[in-house]
Amino acid sequence: MPAKRVLISIQEQLLVRVDERAARLGIGRSTYLAKLAAADLEGAQGRAADQDARTGIVDIKRPFSPERGD
Repeated sequence: MPAKRVLISIQEQLLVRVDERAARLGIGRSTYLAKLAAADLEGAQGRAADQDARTGIVDIKRPFSPERGD
């Protein structure tokens, strides 16, 4: 998928830190920010999936719970 250009506003000191980090990694600013956003979004999806799995496990265990009263 082709990359899109975007315009963002960011505090100057934060931009300096972003540039320093990207330089240490040997990548450009855009690449660093794109990787950071992708990692955050993938992590968010993973947390949601984990919550779905935990909910499913609770649902599976419910019929076998001693609190059920059978």
